[in-house]
Amino acid sequence: MEESHRKESATACTATEVAVVDRAMFLKLIATEPELALQIMQAIAERVRSGFA
Repeated sequence: MEESHRKESATACTATEVAVVDRAMFLKLIATEPELALQIMQAIAERVRSGFA
C-alpha cells in the first residue's frame, strides 16, 4: 500500500480473473469486509514464516 507506483507482472497456471485495486478501494474493502483483512494478514504471515516475503 505504498504511495509509489510499481509495475509488476505474473503468469497464472490456470484461468484467472484479476482486478486492479487502488489504495482507496483497498481501504474501503477492508473497512466493509473485516474478514478480508484477516485473510490478507494470514496470507502475509504464512509468507513471512516460509521465507517468501
